Amino acid sequence: LAMWAVAVASAVAVVGVDPGGYPNGMTGPIRGWRSWNAVTSDVTQSFIERQISAIAERRMSVDGVPTSLLDLGFNRVGIDSGWASCTGVNGSWHDSTGHFIINTTKFPSMKSMVDFAHSKNVKIDFYLNQDVDPGWHGCKSEGQIHGAAANTGNFASYHNDIADMVALGFDGVKFDAGGGNDDMNRWAAEINASGREVLIENCNNGGYVPYPQKSSAKVPPGGCPFNMFRTGIDEAPSPLSTVSNLMDTNRYLDVSKPGCYAYPDMLEMGAPVVGPYASRPDTAHPAGRSSQCGPNDGTHSDTAPRLSLEQGTAQFAAWCTVSSPTILGFDLGNSTEYERWFPVLSNRLALEVQASWAGVAGKLLSQGPGFTTVVPHGATCEDMKDTRTLPSYSVWGKPIESDATAGTFKAWAITAINSVDTPQKVSVELSQLGLPNAVTVTDVWTNATAEVTTAWSVTLPAGTHRFVVLRASAP
Repeated sequence: LAMWAVAVASAVAVVGVDPGGYPNGMTGPIRGWRSWNAVTSDVTQSFIERQISAIAERRMSVDGVPTSLLDLGFNRVGIDSGWASCTGVNGSWHDSTGHFIINTTKFPSMKSMVDFAHSKNVKIDFYLNQDVDPGWHGCKSEGQIHGAAANTGNFASYHNDIADMVALGFDGVKFDAGGGNDDMNRWAAEINASGREVLIENCNNGGYVPYPQKSSAKVPPGGCPFNMFRTGIDEAPSPLSTVSNLMDTNRYLDVSKPGCYAYPDMLEMGAPVVGPYASRPDTAHPAGRSSQCGPNDGTHSDTAPRLSLEQGTAQFAAWCTVSSPTILGFDLGNSTEYERWFPVLSNRLALEVQASWAGVAGKLLSQGPGFTTVVPHGATCEDMKDTRTLPSYSVWGKPIESDATAGTFKAWAITAINSVDTPQKVSVELSQLGLPNAVTVTDVWTNATAEVTTAWSVTLPAGTHRFVVLRASAP
């Protein structure tokens, strides 16, 4: 296992090729952790350091070998909103000299936190251009400060924010939408000029790949000034929400590629329905911040909005099958949740599927008849609930090995998800995948194998999934 773990980690780790944020050597789908789903904006330095320690600790075993998430390629820890002090100019998070202000009550020494991550060989990622919803973030955006044009922000902040971030030693950054500084090309240029290789996440910022109703927007024609880009609204800890975001991602899979991966959102496995302080009084939202997740936000077979083991495993399978970054969002220091999800996250074949590249990020192969349902969004379902039509089942595929000489594929990964409370039969013709008429089917989770000809077919029980690899049988 040790040799395999090193090989897999190297396939997704940062390789120092070109300085700067874009282009850079970060070409594989990223694996890591970010704070929002666990604690929303109530993040602190001590909590982040808890995650750094947990991701690097070898407290579980794979094939008898002590193994950490870091060994498996989950090599990043990221801060989300909540680190800034809103004591700057006109209630913003920048001082009169144009530099950002850290909330030192919550983060007494951000530099020492970054150094602590690096001492554990963990990459650490920052968060900028924060949303201005006062219920979560509290600060005014630069675009709301007198004299700054809407949606352009304070141009000095582009340079200063990156200079300050680089000085602290961060290895990546998530640019959120709604903070006023929305020019992703400008952000990337500032990172490039810094000379530091920095992973860039575009979270619906800058008018590119924004919320799903803007279906014409894709990666900008001049290139992709980010390593990963969000393709829809924030997820809720509901299987309806995860499938909805997966469907939104489908329209971007044709432009998803190494160095520029489409990203439905963070993984919801283990994430609480609400953060520990999410019900605090909130004058901007008179009803308070209590969870808006309801008892019917799951399938009829599992009505809890917090993902079951089956639902979280299905999400992980689907994310691997469309080459998405896999960013965890539960408290890694919670032993119960860590031990619950580690067998899924350490599955050798699943990680190989995610890391493989045979020319296609993944695609929707088929879907069942639609059903209309209310879908929640956001960590506490707070963003909104809306009515959407989702497929009764969806089948996703990704070629993972090609035959360059023959111009065909030798192996595909398939994830099939049943989103309703009745059994669904799905079938994939081998000819549809460019595979020969006989293949070996390997179940990713059980490692069971079977030989099939012509088509792979399965009946999915209510609310379940299958994750398999189809490989051309030996002649």
